[in-house]
Amino acid sequence: MNIIIIVVAVTAGVILGGTAIYVYQGKCRQKELKLLAECMEKILREEKIRETKAGEETLYARLESRLVRIQEMLNGRTEAAEKR
Repeated sequence: MNIIIIVVAVTAGVILGGTAIYVYQGKCRQKELKLLAECMEKILREEKIRETKAGEETLYARLESRLVRIQEMLNGRTEAAEKR
């Protein structure tokens, strides 16, 4: 009887813990995607963006770094075209 109670308790703990982690990660991803959307909007409005999360190993930090690089390349091409 005691073993059944222990197995049920452990199973319930695993299920609740897994669900909590899943929900938390979903909220973090939504936050990162919202920040990336804001960065892309700034690029489209031709505003200067800067790396705020440099050095972090997150999806947001990596994509932000790439977006800054793309913006720098686009600005370089625009300046070269204006000189002609």
